Amino acid sequence: MMDNFLTKFVLSGLISAILFGLSPTYAEEFGQLNIDIRYTNGDRASAHNVIMKIYPEGTDDLYTQLKPNSAYPYFVAMLPVDKEFRIDAYVNEMYSGSYNVDIKNNLDEIDFTFPVSSGVKFQVLYDDKFTPIEGAKIQIKNHEGKILLNDFTDKYGKSIRFWIAPTILEENFYEVEISIGENIVHKYSPLILNPGERKDLKITTPWPEIIESPVTIHAYKKDMTPLTFADGKFLAKLYDKENNQVAKSNINIHGEAYFSLIPLGDYRIVIQDSKEDVISFFANQSVTLSNNSQEIEVIGYQLIPPKLLATKENIGFVQQGVTLDTDEEKIIPSTTKKPEIKKLSCTCVAFRFDDVQDYWLNAVQIEVLEVFENRHSPITIGVIGERIGNDQKIISYINASISDDSIEIANHGWDHEDFTLYNKTHQSLLIQKTNEKIQDLFGVKPTVFIPPFNSFNENTTAVMLDNGITHFSSEFDFSTPPYPLVDAELYNFPQGAFTGELTQNKNFIVGISHKLTLSQIKQSIEEFGFAVVTMHPQEFSEIKKGQYLNQVNEKQIRELELLLDRLRFEEIKIVPISEINLDSNPNNSIPKWIKNTAKWWADGTISQEEFVIALQFLVKENVIFLQDLTVVNENASQDIPLWIKNNAEWWAEGKISDSEFTLGIKYFVENGIISV
Repeated sequence: MMDNFLTKFVLSGLISAILFGLSPTYAEEFGQLNIDIRYTNGDRASAHNVIMKIYPEGTDDLYTQLKPNSAYPYFVAMLPVDKEFRIDAYVNEMYSGSYNVDIKNNLDEIDFTFPVSSGVKFQVLYDDKFTPIEGAKIQIKNHEGKILLNDFTDKYGKSIRFWIAPTILEENFYEVEISIGENIVHKYSPLILNPGERKDLKITTPWPEIIESPVTIHAYKKDMTPLTFADGKFLAKLYDKENNQVAKSNINIHGEAYFSLIPLGDYRIVIQDSKEDVISFFANQSVTLSNNSQEIEVIGYQLIPPKLLATKENIGFVQQGVTLDTDEEKIIPSTTKKPEIKKLSCTCVAFRFDDVQDYWLNAVQIEVLEVFENRHSPITIGVIGERIGNDQKIISYINASISDDSIEIANHGWDHEDFTLYNKTHQSLLIQKTNEKIQDLFGVKPTVFIPPFNSFNENTTAVMLDNGITHFSSEFDFSTPPYPLVDAELYNFPQGAFTGELTQNKNFIVGISHKLTLSQIKQSIEEFGFAVVTMHPQEFSEIKKGQYLNQVNEKQIRELELLLDRLRFEEIKIVPISEINLDSNPNNSIPKWIKNTAKWWADGTISQEEFVIALQFLVKENVIFLQDLTVVNENASQDIPLWIKNNAEWWAEGKISDSEFTLGIKYFVENGIISV
């Protein structure tokens, strides 16, 4: 009977529930939770790339996952009331904290606090640990391999500062991937960042700046037989990503070409006839050159029958990767681009050797000067007036070098004082005293001034002009560009490169790698058209027990020798400071034979055409520099005015100066008599 009663009771309850619904006592109640996110410093955090994972307290069973909704400035979750949950936050899959919550109302709000972002900035270097890599691609990935951020390094090898979530859990980290070519990749891992940390990280790659071992190119025809002299004479050319030709080499009898001293990176190899006006064989192949690439095979994809030899205009068209159809009787010429207007550049570097004085590190001073003398390279030395005159070793060496034109003497102040601390009259007196001292000791009056501490003001520039100074060199922090290379009353060529640097505690100047100095030189030339390298005796001396010794640091002397040799190899001229400007032409004076030619033209011994050819040579070879030219008539009559002929005769006889005669040449160019 009891069993029948229970059965009837249960059935009755079920029927009631179906007919009238469950009592609120038995239904699960939900509440809305609004989650606002902030940093520990109180600032509002961005919801971008944030994920909230919600778990019932005490378990790792995911209850729900929240992603940012652009319609809300916060996250919204619907959770059961009176139950505890753990909320874990992730930024770019990086754990950023947890929050325990127990919903008590239909609507609750919490502030979820994130740790402050970390900032990291990179500098990418070659394997010498000094030379920066420009244009390297940097990618930051999380520990799951997802790419988060990327950038390219500037000419100093530096990236922007990336602001990313710190790594809190031990298993969380970042990986930095650096690449300078399709197959040239270096990885730095793990990158660990603390909350709020600002990190400047130097990453040294395993890559040399230059591939010193020869790279052999094997040229093949389509049938994979070598390209030999039986097929003709051919040339291999190497182009960089900007389509600039960086090297070329003849294909030898074995179908091989060789490249050396090539920077790492992606290139395009083009093989074509040695004669630039024809193309009978052509290959165009992309390659990646690294320190592991010693043998490269290049296969020609186009062999053009002799009847379809391309003209010179077509070479550029084919080099862009366009296949020529041998069934066609006509080859489409490429579009000729107008040449780009380039800013003035001397493509030159001057070395200034500061703080030359009696006795102090005199053996080191002389050793540095001898490096330049042995390589027939000029150097500008900054002499301190009050501190020179008694050391015959130094004085004798400088006097001997002046006679060889290997040393230019600059005024480096009277007692290495800061000129900006003195009025105009006192500044002028300091320059005068040093000039007179140098004149007495060495028989020359300086036209170059190197301000002590690189410090100068308007009074300094005024007294420089008053005392016959035509050039000075300070630093970029004290002056603003542009720095004219022509037509300036007072030329300012600031330092842009160095052979030494201060130690971290700034107690000593120590030498640096020639590769780093070379990189600084190139950066300065690229930006300003010239470079000035500052040197001090200290960086070439030995240091012992916190003191500079009058002993040569052979390693740094060797770095200097390598630097000068590399500049010569790369055809960067070395000049004294006074010869950086393009209108100085100190070594390009008009040759004597031109004066004879002018005399012969004036007296009718040679024709006008022969004289014009001689002048055309001078202008084209930049022996005579002409500025502010305005061609008024390109098709002018070839008759030369009588006054030009008179000028030529007077110039040949020494009655007028080179500059006065140059005015006549300028007339030739502007009126179309000489084309340049």
